[in-house]
Amino acid sequence: MTVETRRNIYLVAREALHNVVKHSAATKVDIKLSILDSRFSISIKDDGKGFDPGKLEFPGNGLVNMKKRMNDIGGEIMMKSEAGLGTLIELIVSLK
Repeated sequence: MTVETRRNIYLVAREALHNVVKHSAATKVDIKLSILDSRFSISIKDDGKGFDPGKLEFPGNGLVNMKKRMNDIGGEIMMKSEAGLGTLIELIVSLK
């Protein structure tokens, strides 16, 4: 991985964990790193209060920046969240 790719992955993962601490009221966070078919992924799942990503009135710069950083390195970011059921954020980057 390039330095830029590593840096952006780190910053996106850090922002995701910051959001867990600041907003989720979670009691548990699972972090999973994996490599499969030349793709590196980081999965961050919490058991917090969740949110509806489509109904954020004022989405903060954090979520916007996370998407932009992953786009800048040709990666993907997937966010799944539902009120009361926690949040899952997955970052995926090709190793080729």
